[in-house]
Amino acid sequence: MGGHIRRTELPSEGDGVRFTLSEGGYAQRTRENASRADLTLAFAVDFSTAGEKVTEQAAGDKLIQVSLSRDSLSEAAAKARSVFDCLTPQERSSILTVNIAGNGMQTLAARGIGQKEINAYVHDFLGVLQDMGIRFGGIISGGQTGADEAGIVAARALGIPAEVHAPKGWAMRGADGRDLFSEYAFKERFITMPAKDLSYEEMTRTDGFRKVYEEIVSDARKGERQAVMCAETSPTDCHRFACIGYALSHPSLVGRRFNPVEVQHIKRDGSIISQEALERKMCRDAAVEYNEKGLQGVMRKAAERIQHPKAAEKAISLSRSSTQTHRRR
Repeated sequence: MGGHIRRTELPSEGDGVRFTLSEGGYAQRTRENASRADLTLAFAVDFSTAGEKVTEQAAGDKLIQVSLSRDSLSEAAAKARSVFDCLTPQERSSILTVNIAGNGMQTLAARGIGQKEINAYVHDFLGVLQDMGIRFGGIISGGQTGADEAGIVAARALGIPAEVHAPKGWAMRGADGRDLFSEYAFKERFITMPAKDLSYEEMTRTDGFRKVYEEIVSDARKGERQAVMCAETSPTDCHRFACIGYALSHPSLVGRRFNPVEVQHIKRDGSIISQEALERKMCRDAAVEYNEKGLQGVMRKAAERIQHPKAAEKAISLSRSSTQTHRRR
């Protein structure tokens, strides 16, 4: 009924970026991107890498390679003008879908080029082409670090439709050369992502929560006393207060018209305090009135604190001493 429940689905698009997923790895994804584009622009300091060789084979005569170096980062405009001269009359007059490819950060970093620098370079490069009359129907890339990422960042800034076509499993190779398989980490570089965990407010709207919620209410109507166990020392540090108890005491939160269920919490010293008393105390501490609007704001902050504690906060130990004492009887 809550706790730290991870999202099973994440946005397929957002902030002007569309995401699609290949059924294959890096090489297959590279071939798919090249085949869908009118032109592939590859930005690299080293065109002999395995990835660049696949790009060259896949793009064929629709490939333009843009050689980079640490010293040439200020020459984006000049390079763009030279590329413009290489375009055919048809390419200059058509609306182009361009595939942005090139070295990842593992290769670029070894030559002293950072992600921010390659982002700025590709942005300036594409901007000059726009100014010279090139019409971009869309920018696609494989979404890897380095040139791929720079292409999408530039497209967003320049108002060009952007699509990330990712390898199977959302594979991403970092600057350390290791592969990471994480949809969340892959997408968060391009768009604003929701929190990994469902908020308690979202949790109360899930089918699983409502099912158990109604079972608790049904048993409570029969006069049964139920214990919902937890390990936290203080009730206000537990999602059973900020999520379950809150929903049981305020049925409208979950779209139900039940009468509120009485919820009591057991404190560390064994005494009892009600859900309402805790809610009122938290409103007093926050200097807000105990009403629907004030309480909602206070409970949202409590939920955020419980779900995402600060790094400096330490877990409370229920043991008073790490050593055992033995007494002779």
